[in-house]
Amino acid sequence: MKRARYHPEARDELRGAVAYDDEDRASRGQDLEQVVARIVRRIQVLPRSAPRWRLVPGPFEIRRAKVKGHPYLVVYGVFTDQLVVLAIAHTSKQPGYWRTRILK
Repeated sequence: MKRARYHPEARDELRGAVAYDDEDRASRGQDLEQVVARIVRRIQVLPRSAPRWRLVPGPFEIRRAKVKGHPYLVVYGVFTDQLVVLAIAHTSKQPGYWRTRILK
């Protein structure tokens, strides 16, 4: 099992999305948080279970997992010793806005 960590901006995106969804409907934010946590646990065990993001050229293995029931993607990088959650990206946002986070 690979260790997973969140990029600080991804952590902020998750907090913002949870707060926004809670305002929209009670407990929706909590559901989002739980679904994202399940995805992260799954990709720790099966890091290549989500499709590769082809928008990122080069040696980086960047993948995305859909957040069921929510308009978000968990965007993560598979590295030798760990997984890095790069973004909790809203599906309406510009694709790849998080690419600068890969090297941080």
